[in-house]
Amino acid sequence: MDNTELDSTQFTILGLTGSGKTCYLLGMYKKMAAGMKGFSLTTDSDTDVNLRRRYRRMEDQSLGINRFPAGTDQPDSYSFTLSHAMESIMSFDWIDYPGGALDEQTSGNLEAFNKLESHIQNSSSLFICVDGELINGDDCDEIAENIKDKCSGIINNFLKRYKDKNKFLPPTAIVVTKCDMCQELEDDEWEEILREAFSPILAEGNDKCNRFVCCIPVSLGSEISSNGYKGILKPRNLELPIYMGIYFSTMCKAICLRKKMEFYKKQLNSLRNETQKEENSFFIWRDNEKIAKNKEMEDIYRKLEKEITENFVSVLADNSRLSEVLNKKVEMIFFNGKRQETFENTADDFIEKTPEFLNKWQSKNEKS
Repeated sequence: MDNTELDSTQFTILGLTGSGKTCYLLGMYKKMAAGMKGFSLTTDSDTDVNLRRRYRRMEDQSLGINRFPAGTDQPDSYSFTLSHAMESIMSFDWIDYPGGALDEQTSGNLEAFNKLESHIQNSSSLFICVDGELINGDDCDEIAENIKDKCSGIINNFLKRYKDKNKFLPPTAIVVTKCDMCQELEDDEWEEILREAFSPILAEGNDKCNRFVCCIPVSLGSEISSNGYKGILKPRNLELPIYMGIYFSTMCKAICLRKKMEFYKKQLNSLRNETQKEENSFFIWRDNEKIAKNKEMEDIYRKLEKEITENFVSVLADNSRLSEVLNKKVEMIFFNGKRQETFENTADDFIEKTPEFLNKWQSKNEKS
């Protein structure tokens, strides 16, 4: 791997028109650009100006509901870099697309549909955007049917096609936007709704295709819709889906770096043994030129091992910071349909048991 190049990954947020994808993007960037516990998000200057301008409009309470962006009519791609203490961790690509594109295959715009399908297939993590307005009422079955009708009924097809092509499902977060508008639900009621609305990925009893799924409620403000949509923006949890996606990618990076460390250690030991054997040979037969070349190679491998070890330690530190937040704030986690206790252990279990996921990340980022 060329350590001078920043590793990258790709995320896609799946949601129909009005589900809050664009508002989430604007709020997430504004919050993360300012920095949170040492983590920050950056992008190119034109994108930075564009996203900040659009967020400022959302802050204008005098506009009422018009402060929020209309549905996206053209797909827009963005590239971001997540850093900690001003040191880059990983870059990721993001696409904001018209919600209707999920259904364009049957309504005419095949080009938009195919572009979105390609982006989904190349993503290392998927975020399913569920409009919190759908989660109203006190009948869990009715809410689940509402989500199926307005969201999961279409999105499940994309997940199935991803699985059929890649032979695994990527880590997936169900991102409940506008969670401030949701009916107050108990934990078991949330789980009941999710299991019914997304039963294909949350069903128990099938371990042939490993499935990591978590639920992350997010909001732009607890009373943002009050008084004619004149509430103050107070973003909450918007960073968590990004932390989740980056965690999986940095864990893949750590595994690849560990394998390289082991390789260089093995090469060093082999060279040292060979050099020592040559140095201990009878002086008439001793090959001093070979000894000199071996020692040059030892220096090269030692330097490479040192660089990779330093990189490995840095990645583990990044993972630890991310997992500390995720373990604390992400509470509803499933592995192969079974409810789990902690994010970190479940995520690591998924990577260990899903070599296809690691191979896909490695093929995208390994340069040599």
